[in-house]
Amino acid sequence: MNKRVLFISVHPDDETFGCGGTIIKQQVTGNKIYWLNLTGATIEHPHGFSQEKLDNRRVLIANIASVY
Repeated sequence: MNKRVLFISVHPDDETFGCGGTIIKQQVTGNKIYWLNLTGATIEHPHGFSQEKLDNRRVLIANIASVY
């Protein structure tokens, strides 16, 4: 029976550095991977980040998410 596995990270790439091997192992065994990223900077609430930084972060998150 395949499982649903949730990985939670504060920033994009934290899950990779923290438990990347475990994510790969879970994915290879056929488990469904879910990723919750708690980064909260948005266009509406930029928290002092430039638009370029926000755009780069969005691309990074999309790239990571596409792997799962």
